Amino acid sequence: MDQQNVALDSLRQLVLKCCLISGIPEEDGEIFTDCLIEADLAGITTHGVDRLPAYLDRIELGVTKVPTTLTVLKENSASIYLDANDGLGQVAAYKSAKLAAQKAKQNGVGAVVVKNSGHFGRAGYFTEQIAREGLIGFCCTNASPRLAPWGGKKALLGNNPWSFAFPRGKKAPCVIFDIANSVVAAGKIREAAHKNEKIPQNWALTEEGKPTVDPEEALKGILLPMAGHKGYGISLWVALLTGALSGSEWDTNVTNIYDYSRPQKVSHTFLAINPEAFAGRDNYIRTLDHIYREIKNSPLAEGFREVYLPGEIEALKREGQIKEGVSLSRGTLQRLADLAAKLKISLPQDWVQFIRKGSLNKTM
Repeated sequence: MDQQNVALDSLRQLVLKCCLISGIPEEDGEIFTDCLIEADLAGITTHGVDRLPAYLDRIELGVTKVPTTLTVLKENSASIYLDANDGLGQVAAYKSAKLAAQKAKQNGVGAVVVKNSGHFGRAGYFTEQIAREGLIGFCCTNASPRLAPWGGKKALLGNNPWSFAFPRGKKAPCVIFDIANSVVAAGKIREAAHKNEKIPQNWALTEEGKPTVDPEEALKGILLPMAGHKGYGISLWVALLTGALSGSEWDTNVTNIYDYSRPQKVSHTFLAINPEAFAGRDNYIRTLDHIYREIKNSPLAEGFREVYLPGEIEALKREGQIKEGVSLSRGTLQRLADLAAKLKISLPQDWVQFIRKGSLNKTM
């Protein structure tokens, strides 16, 4: 068994301790820790704690600055333009999402554009923060070049993730749509490389523009866009809505988190919409509930047991992992163990046993 359930509190304490020792202030460390762990809870392991060592390496090398400071470059009643000063993307994004929500509550809509940030992880985390305040949330980010323009073979565009989140009732999970524009995110290919697994042939091309099942060759080459030219078009509009709108770098000058030569220069855009400013919150909730029931009660196609709305599977996954522990791979646990050793942090003994000897029968 290559997966082990880790007690949520134990994992949270370890990650936060690593952050504090690495110089991240406590408030920022709690935001950053929550971003990573919530990704794992939702089953989005490509954006979870597995990447913690890389983020902290960037801080140690001085290419990510802590504390993360947001400088207001321009502001009016409905919008803010910010400089994240090469800080942690998760912290800059969380605070920007909160500012967009604040503006929307006051003015109906709120927009925040951020430049000079870093990789912010799972986009849906931030739109959910907005939706939890009863607002419709949108965010997008540019990224290092992974996709070629449709018909080309040179990577010029990031896979440029984007997300919408729609609030429902007080106790109902939000509808959260969160995707990148490649067939799969680069993190999925990196995960396959870590596990020494082949990838499907329709995921990526080599540097020479040929199909490949080798994840290492795929990471050197280009990712294929979802839905062909449509995915290319979406990646381009995200690039325009982030790098161009922020007056910063566009994708060809953005670096990935594993390039330690300089700051990443990532840009993000956030939008919050207050239903009360339009048809009203009650009408909005009533209509959304009707849509939800129609979709959930729609006839099933062959081979399906249930119809889900976007974000529903992740919410169920999260609920289960909170009870049973966060499922992490042996490789992820080993990387966390190496990081803990580097920072002189003691690991629970059962973590060590699992890494060295195999799985345990209990949640760690």
